[in-house]
Amino acid sequence: MKAHFEADCGAITDIRWVEDRDTGRFKGMAVVEFADAGAAQKAVNTKNATELLGRTMYCRYDQPKGGGGGDAASASKESGLRKPPRERSAKPAGCKKLYCGNLSYDIDDAGLRDFFDPLPVARIRWVTDRASGEFKGCGFVEFDSTEDADAAIDKHGTTLLGRSIRLDWAEDRPRPSSE
Repeated sequence: MKAHFEADCGAITDIRWVEDRDTGRFKGMAVVEFADAGAAQKAVNTKNATELLGRTMYCRYDQPKGGGGGDAASASKESGLRKPPRERSAKPAGCKKLYCGNLSYDIDDAGLRDFFDPLPVARIRWVTDRASGEFKGCGFVEFDSTEDADAAIDKHGTTLLGRSIRLDWAEDRPRPSSE
């Protein structure tokens, strides 16, 4: 695949083969990261709906799920091909809880605690799909103090398990009253 693109489009910096999360089987698609925006543009313009190894190949710009800035954003960030990172919300008074987004599906409690080390994590809550119970790639981390949360949020954009982590302040939602 690399030779197929580089001959006409330009240098490739990374190819990620998309696999089924449960079985690990190849899903017939890949995310190709180019060295510059011009090469990516050329690939979309010249390689879309062309044949590769006897199959029709479709090319488009990658759109990260949930609008997060995944690790593929690095080469094309300055080119305007991706959305700019979401602005961090204002810190609520006394806030000790952070939203953690764009997490790898391979993350676990120990991995997230290691990521924030030496800051002590008081509590982790993973966001899951209500129907299937599957992890949705995000969660909430609570610290013992607002100072620890202040230090932790500075890790926004740091890479964890190959993904650029999004951190933002999180408030507890008001619970419905049971009247």
